[in-house]
Amino acid sequence: MSDHKNLFKKEKCPNCGNQYDLALGHCPKCGKGDIDAKVQRSWANCTPMGSGGELSLFLFGWAGYSFIQIIVEEIVILVLRNYYSSQDMSNVAINGNITDFLNTGTGLSYIIFPSYILLFVGMLLIFGSHIYDVFGRFKKGVTYLGIPLGILAIIINIVYSLIISPFTSGSTNANQSNINLIIAANPVLSIVILGFVGPFCEEATYRLGLFNLAKRWNVYAAYIISAIVFGLIHFDWTNAASSIEWLNLPIYVIMGLLFAFTFDRFGFGASFLAHATNNLISVSSYLFVKAVIMK
Repeated sequence: MSDHKNLFKKEKCPNCGNQYDLALGHCPKCGKGDIDAKVQRSWANCTPMGSGGELSLFLFGWAGYSFIQIIVEEIVILVLRNYYSSQDMSNVAINGNITDFLNTGTGLSYIIFPSYILLFVGMLLIFGSHIYDVFGRFKKGVTYLGIPLGILAIIINIVYSLIISPFTSGSTNANQSNINLIIAANPVLSIVILGFVGPFCEEATYRLGLFNLAKRWNVYAAYIISAIVFGLIHFDWTNAASSIEWLNLPIYVIMGLLFAFTFDRFGFGASFLAHATNNLISVSSYLFVKAVIMK
C-alpha cells in the first residue's frame, strides 16, 4: 500500500475478489489481501466505514442537523400560530408571542430535543452493517477509559473558565446560555438528550465521520480539522461581535482535540463516554447549583 491518499479508494482482494476498505489494511472476508500492518495498527480503534459512509455521517450530522432543526422549528411555529390564532390575537401579537416562546427553555427544548432524536435515528440508518462494529466497542475494557477522560475534560473546562473569568464577568456564551435555559425547563429530558443522545450524534459526526475522513489524508490534519470544526459549531455567528464568544471558542477546540485523541486511541465508545461524562457532569452541576440557590 503506497500512501494515505489511497485510503479513499477500495481494493480488490487478490485472494477472494472482495472489494474492501483500504483503511482496514486487509480483506475482512478472507483476512488476506494487501495487508499493511502499520495501517491496521493506526486504524485499529477508529471503526472505518468507508470514505462514502464517513462523508455521509459528517454531512448528515453537520448540515443535516441544521436542516432537521429548521423543519422542526417550522412545525412548532405552525402549531403555535394555530393555537394563538384560536385565542383571537392579532398577527402582531401572535408573532410576538411565538418569538418570546421560542426564546424560552421550553421553546428551545421543543426544537432541540426532537431534532437530536431524528438525527440519532438517521445516523443509525447510515451506520448500516457497521452498527455492530460501533456498538461492539463497548465490549472492550479500554472503552471505559472514556469516563476518566470525560472528568479530565471537566477539569480543563473549569481551569479555562477561571483563566478567562476576569474578561467575561461570569457571563456565558450564547450556546451555553441556551443550554442552561433548556436544562432549567426540562431537567430529566436534558439528562437523556444532552447527556447521551447529543454526545452520541456529535461523536458520530465529528469523529466517526469527519476525523476518519480527514485521517485518510493525514492524521495530523484530522486532529486539527475536526477540532476546529467542532469548536466552530458551538460558536454563535449571529453574536460574533461578542468577545465572550471568541473567548469561549478555544475551550471547544481543546475539547475537540481531547475527544479526537480519545477516539483515535481508544475508539468510538471511549470518545462517546468522555463526551457524555463531560455533558452529564455539566448538566448535573447546573441543576445542583440551581437547586442550592433556590433554597
